[in-house]
Amino acid sequence: MQLGLAYDETCIFSTAVSWRANRDTKNKFPAVIPQELLRRNRNFKQCQKAEQRESRLFIGRENVVKELCALGETKHMLQTLNIDTSGIINNHVIAVLSGIIDAPGSYRTFSRTFVLAANPANGSFLILNDQMSIIRSVPDTVEKVESPSFTVAPASSSVAPASSSVDQSTLVKQVQEVTKMTHHYCQQCLEAAQWNLQKALVIFNEMKASIPPEAFMKL
Repeated sequence: MQLGLAYDETCIFSTAVSWRANRDTKNKFPAVIPQELLRRNRNFKQCQKAEQRESRLFIGRENVVKELCALGETKHMLQTLNIDTSGIINNHVIAVLSGIIDAPGSYRTFSRTFVLAANPANGSFLILNDQMSIIRSVPDTVEKVESPSFTVAPASSSVAPASSSVDQSTLVKQVQEVTKMTHHYCQQCLEAAQWNLQKALVIFNEMKASIPPEAFMKL
């Protein structure tokens, strides 16, 4: 299954739900948390028994993928999605994805926090930890998003070009930490990516088969 390729063998997944975090003054969405979320809810404010917390923490690629598939089919409202990432720190990246999903019977506002580890062997990333938070969506927000007049501002790059030699030096070190290439080749890769870290790593993945051996540091 393709989904499993994104997760590390020792990955962890959990779901925390706060259904009444948003007030539904129009009584448009269910007042009670749906059963399929209730039995998965690991929110420590509601899930206080140790055995429940343990049973709702899914560990290992096979268990995580099975649980994700069991959550059922939902539809992301693409115009509501927000994505952000941290820089690479000790070969790890934190990524956050949030937005609204259209689920059977109700809309849900979600946020997923991923902890990813870089694989120096091929420059790819694997998910170590996937934590999903869900709250009930606000009807007014959903109605606004569904409105034909709702527009989304053009996306802009979240990574600004390095503005100084210090910024560039930091980016070179981050690329070097993942790719194990020499300083010169890391700099060339970043220049080709206009000093966009994520784009540079994509270029590295795409070009790795043709990169000469001398481009890599001798360990």
